[in-house]
Amino acid sequence: MEYSYQSDKFIDGKEWNKPKLSEEEIKKFLIPEDLDDIERALLLLKKTNSIQRASVLINLPSLIRDYPESQDVLLPKIFKDVLSWDEELQVECGASLAVIIEEDLLSQEMKDKFHIFILEALESWNKANWDVLCEHYIRHLDKFKDDEEERRTIIYSFVDLCMSLCELSQAIPSRCTGARLMATISNIIDKDIATKRVVPRLINLCCDFNWELRKAVAGHLSCIFNLLSPEECDSTFFEIMVDLLDDEESEVKNFAIEGFFNNIDKFSPQKVEDNCIGIISDLIKNEENTEFLNDCIEIAIEKSEVLRKHFGSPEYMQQEGSELTNCILFKSPCLVETLGVEYFMENIFEYYQLLLESESIDVRKRIAGNFHEMIDKFGTINSFKYDLHKIVIKLMTDKSVDVQGTICICIDQITNILCIEKLQLSDDEETDIEKASSFKLLFAKTFSCMEETIKSNYRHLIRWIDALYKTLSLFNPSSLHKKIIPIVIGHLKGHKETRKFCIEFLGRLISDQSNSSFQRLVCDLSSDLPFASSSFTRSIYLELIEGLTDHVSKRLFCSVFLDAYFLLSKDKCSNVLIKFCSATPKIYRKVGFEDSKNRERIVNIIKGITENNIKPSVKEQAAKCYEKIASMGIASGAMKTLRIEEEKKMMEHEKDICDRDKLEFYKEKKLLHNGIKGYGMDYESKSSFPKSSSQVKIKKTVKKKKVVKKKKAVKS
Repeated sequence: MEYSYQSDKFIDGKEWNKPKLSEEEIKKFLIPEDLDDIERALLLLKKTNSIQRASVLINLPSLIRDYPESQDVLLPKIFKDVLSWDEELQVECGASLAVIIEEDLLSQEMKDKFHIFILEALESWNKANWDVLCEHYIRHLDKFKDDEEERRTIIYSFVDLCMSLCELSQAIPSRCTGARLMATISNIIDKDIATKRVVPRLINLCCDFNWELRKAVAGHLSCIFNLLSPEECDSTFFEIMVDLLDDEESEVKNFAIEGFFNNIDKFSPQKVEDNCIGIISDLIKNEENTEFLNDCIEIAIEKSEVLRKHFGSPEYMQQEGSELTNCILFKSPCLVETLGVEYFMENIFEYYQLLLESESIDVRKRIAGNFHEMIDKFGTINSFKYDLHKIVIKLMTDKSVDVQGTICICIDQITNILCIEKLQLSDDEETDIEKASSFKLLFAKTFSCMEETIKSNYRHLIRWIDALYKTLSLFNPSSLHKKIIPIVIGHLKGHKETRKFCIEFLGRLISDQSNSSFQRLVCDLSSDLPFASSSFTRSIYLELIEGLTDHVSKRLFCSVFLDAYFLLSKDKCSNVLIKFCSATPKIYRKVGFEDSKNRERIVNIIKGITENNIKPSVKEQAAKCYEKIASMGIASGAMKTLRIEEEKKMMEHEKDICDRDKLEFYKEKKLLHNGIKGYGMDYESKSSFPKSSSQVKIKKTVKKKKVVKKKKAVKS
């Protein structure tokens, strides 16, 4: 009988009556609302529903992290019942317990109980559910047992367990689990034990009649390779490896291919040249899953010099546009390292350039992702000689913002190699220096125009800002101030992570006392943001000055930010006031106002907010702020004298740093803000606050006319 998924009725017209749960059945799933997190978790563990239990197991690490005392209640319950739960719950439990071990969240008492649980669970380890937990337990055994001899005994018991699980008399799942466990712990335990007992057994299992067992071992071939000598890899194990590569079961074969290419460097160069290249050629001809094979070859090229020479030959380069050729070209930095710059330019570079014109964004991203390695292998002189600096600009101006964002990640490494200072004497020195100078100008111009990249994704902006700071030496300070810094300021309203990077970047610039244009930036920041019509923008301004306190001097803060800071304490928006209260302790602590009146003023403002504000959220934040400020109060007597002396020293030091021009500039700004302050501010209006003196005068005259009209009306 067909069923219609568009309605709850059968097609023949008969209605389907959904079974309804009884009240008793519903009560089984209900959880009282008045329970705390620990009580709730314990109650869920007692439920028969697997989903409810799983929710506790998944969140177990975070629960113990937040409430350490919860482990004494929850873990004994889990240890008691988990071995009787279904397989999925055991897997979740094993993964969570592995995290708990990794982060060392257990108390010493619970570690002892956990060890007892592990020993009890050994008998039931006939499935793969506990593989991860076993690995982490052995790896972090020193956290459970201090005595080295006791640890050694436990490891031997694990090895014996794995050996017994692999016996022919055991079920296939048990044998597979034993093989996986042996391979997993072989690189953790003592090398002598692993070499003498574990490796020979694993090699025998590679030839087992059951394909599932061969698959279990083939998935951990790296563990075997790591414990074999080069001679053993070339002789005994190579023949076994060849059989696995030709296995009739595709899953075994794929694991073998992956293990073979990942460990190609374990064979001697002669063995790779004489035997491995032939095997690889056969795989290329016969393998159906070409994408998987190409990925493996890409890894092998990085590991083996012999394969670099082989795949860098014209035979493979002439297969233009093939996936295999692209994979080889993606490893061009390795080819340059082995084959040399001249060979690469003569035989490979023309094919490499074609990838830059590829229509595939992923291909161009791969080129951009490791181009810093190409520049590094070429060196400064060869990079300019063969015009690699032009490719840098090409990638920075790519039509895809993803490609631009990718090149941004390592742009500082590229520019560090391509800077003029790295140029050494050469036959054509003047040309090299001329190219380096033109690159510097072109780079600065290009980088300042990457607006689409910045707008498309906040992560691109973070990369851009990070790269910008690392390449500041290539920019003229005035162009920075005019072009780039406004972009950064504009993104202060963006994502939380973006704001963090923007504030940090601006703080770094401002802290550079040697450049007046960066200092001027501070005053620009204080002129717009605090007077915006948007409460969100005003709260961001508070976040900004809170971040800048790590970078600006006390004198600079008081002369530029202080008026706006106090002005925002009277803001009508509760979100702004909450931000004001949360930012105040750090500002109070970092700036340490020299004037006691300002200190008292801050305390009185916070007190006033606590007592007068209606909203509970604002009151709560203000109360927390007041407590923090009170804890930072200056003690009387000797401590107070010491603090005053330190403040005087800091004042003298800051006076030496600031020149007269800067001080006059700050005074002008302060006068402007003092003038603005008298006119009030309507946050509800859409118009922004007047910024020029002419606008202020216009507003004055309007107010005077209104007053005159009122007086005439009274006389009449």
